[in-house]
Amino acid sequence: RRRHGLTVMLAVAAVAVGLIAPGMASAFTWGLPASTLSTVATTNEGAQVAVAPDGTTTVVWSQTDPTDPTMAVIMAATRLPGQTDFGAPQLISGSAVAGTDGVYGSPKIAVGPDGTTVVIWRDGSSEGIFATARAAGQPRFPTTAPQRVFLPDTGFDTFGTPEVVAAPDGSFTVVWTVNSGTSTSKVMAATRLAGETSFSGVQDLSGSGTHSGLYMPKVAAAPDGSVVAIWSYPVGSSYIIQTATRPAGQRAFGGAEAISGASGIRPRIAIGPDGRVTAVWVADPGVSETVRSSTRAPGATSFSAPVGVPSAGVMDLQVVVAPDGETTVVSASDFNASIKSSTRGPGLSTWGPEEVIAQCAEPTSCWDPRVAVAQDGRITVVWTRFDDVVGQHRSGRITSIYSATRLTGAAAWSSSTRLDPAAGSYWVVSPSAPPAPAIAVAPNGEATAVWKSVNNSTDTTLPTNMVIKTASTDATSYTATVATAGTGSGTVSSSPTGIDCGATCTASFRLSTSLVLTAQPAAGSSFAGWGGACSGTSS
Repeated sequence: RRRHGLTVMLAVAAVAVGLIAPGMASAFTWGLPASTLSTVATTNEGAQVAVAPDGTTTVVWSQTDPTDPTMAVIMAATRLPGQTDFGAPQLISGSAVAGTDGVYGSPKIAVGPDGTTVVIWRDGSSEGIFATARAAGQPRFPTTAPQRVFLPDTGFDTFGTPEVVAAPDGSFTVVWTVNSGTSTSKVMAATRLAGETSFSGVQDLSGSGTHSGLYMPKVAAAPDGSVVAIWSYPVGSSYIIQTATRPAGQRAFGGAEAISGASGIRPRIAIGPDGRVTAVWVADPGVSETVRSSTRAPGATSFSAPVGVPSAGVMDLQVVVAPDGETTVVSASDFNASIKSSTRGPGLSTWGPEEVIAQCAEPTSCWDPRVAVAQDGRITVVWTRFDDVVGQHRSGRITSIYSATRLTGAAAWSSSTRLDPAAGSYWVVSPSAPPAPAIAVAPNGEATAVWKSVNNSTDTTLPTNMVIKTASTDATSYTATVATAGTGSGTVSSSPTGIDCGATCTASFRLSTSLVLTAQPAAGSSFAGWGGACSGTSS
């Protein structure tokens, strides 16, 4: 009978298939010097960054409105897949402007599973929450007016910086705080479900009653599309930690659950690939400043009793979960004398010992660690370090940005890398509110950090040339894509596993991996040969 030929075409992004030089998988190299994205940035908070599944990287920040120096506008810059530079910054706030005072206007960003990108911010003139969205596959945000997500009632103001999260089902959720002076505070939320183009269903998560001084809420999404919010809730002269959950596909959150027992502030939350929810917070505020955690197991409806996380004197903390379920807490500990971490293995309830990432003994101090985890489990941390040397810059401190990484399966962190050279150091007049850096990791393992800086390190007056800078690491993986052609049929499989084409024709592999592809023609077909990055007729 007639035999039909099967031809396989192989496309590989970043590197050719084959054996890569030893050591590349463990490389931790930042592309320095850092690049400048903005011309001026005036808010106390720095920039934010997020990466889409296709590798599109977007940075957002606020900067002075060129038509009114007392106001600010929201800007964005985008780096498309395969490119090394960001495109020209784009104004995305339209007529919705925000005051330049502190957190006013500081935007947050989230990217959905299809690449839809949502940016939200607080407007300083109306006290409202605004949002704009860029559709998947588009290089720029729309020029239409942003959506007004929320406008507070008379007597209320929005407070702090809102947070936004994208869920795997394509929904987006925003949380924020409103207050009326010192008498009443509320935690609010709004949701944009999959297939919708705007937020709606504004809800008070904290419930009825009078609350004063709620800490800023945080939010995380689970694999099933459900969303968990967390915040610190005042009770008398102390605080407790509360959470609320929005079920997948629904707009409304359920009732608040108190999980901390004793007092706690600065809550953070992360959700693992199996749906396990981990909440962490600073316990005993103003005393020992230790860390405690509580976990909600997959399928459970309530959190476990709190347990201690090895720590002392914690000023700020972050929590992330690796793809295998390993959970890591990173903190500025010993009252900013060091950056430390503690890790809990998949499915375990107790935390391992503290690991020192960086020492920041006097006259230096470390603030605001930010952390991101790659698909291969590699964790990257960035933080701000003050070099508090007497006599330097009369009104402030020299500050710089540092980074460290822990590779998959490694027991220790790498040595610290300074991301800004001495000429890029900057100082702040308010050391109690330094601009934190931000970091995100692409599917290929490339980490991108952004931060606020100044080009002139010799300023001794309030600097006006603040800018947003960025740097990225090498990728840690490459993507291989197989496509079949011809009139025949069959499959192509890979070793190591990942590609099984028919069904799965694209997969990522560590840079040090040698990839072997095997073609298996179906009955009645024959293998005709390879094309693209491979050649020959051997199956």
